Amino acid sequence: MLGSDHDTVTLLHYVEHVIDVADKRIARFKVPVDLNGTRTWRDMEEFDTSDAGAHPNWPPRLFARIVDTYLEQTGNAGAHVGDAHAFLFSARGLCDFAIGVMRAVAADAAAATRLLRLS
Repeated sequence: MLGSDHDTVTLLHYVEHVIDVADKRIARFKVPVDLNGTRTWRDMEEFDTSDAGAHPNWPPRLFARIVDTYLEQTGNAGAHVGDAHAFLFSARGLCDFAIGVMRAVAADAAAATRLLRLS
């Protein structure tokens, strides 16, 4: 992660997709598909990856809070690459941490306060 806002770690959208929790928000939309040379509009859906979040219990800047807490718990202070503050970390480690946090917060919104530091 090189000089970016910790709320923009899109890897965490993968976690939102794979965790099995009730009440995930679904975004529905139409997309054009070429079907034998003819543009056809098809209904699609995915878990909501907008700022609203995939679950109603997600607090603002959840991704940043997950990343910041993970970095703190793993003792990762990062380093500079040029003028940018950068972090090298395990994608699997972050995903495993995020799965536990997202499951807990989906079950109880107050868990975010207990499990995550403010960013």
